[in-house]
Amino acid sequence: MKRLFIGLELKASTKNYLHHCQDKLKSTVKKAQWIESTNFHVTLKYLGPTDNLDAIADTLSDQFKNIEPFTFTIDTVETFKRGQRHIIWAGSKNKNKPLLALVNQLETAMQRMGFSKETRPYTLHITLARDAILTEVLDLPIYHTIHVRALTLFESHRVNGKLTYTQRSKHVLE
Repeated sequence: MKRLFIGLELKASTKNYLHHCQDKLKSTVKKAQWIESTNFHVTLKYLGPTDNLDAIADTLSDQFKNIEPFTFTIDTVETFKRGQRHIIWAGSKNKNKPLLALVNQLETAMQRMGFSKETRPYTLHITLARDAILTEVLDLPIYHTIHVRALTLFESHRVNGKLTYTQRSKHVLE
């Protein structure tokens, strides 16, 4: 079984921008597992372990080919608290209607295929660090526009002990 999720692959320029943001944040963090820039992405729908890779790819090709490309802006750095530690992420303060519509369509399509519906409200985020212990409140002004041109089906797996996200199929929005 493969651990799969549907997301947005980020351009090199966005990954470089976010890596630069990580560097600026390091002075406010005592300890963290910093995400490698090659793994930066936006998760739209986590699927979990499944053997349905081909069927999922077919569904993405069939049902999402007529969605128009769109943009959104990342303009905040925040945290999700997990016990005494934090997940540091970059995201958006505003709700992006095309993105939320896409997430809702993915939820419906994947639910029809037997995947569980996400019960939490969707939060657009790009994880920058896990298990972070903060030394002060995060205060980093950011502003970066992301152009969405395709959906990507990713596999999450370990290569030589290192977490890696591998593109299994890509579906261009038209």
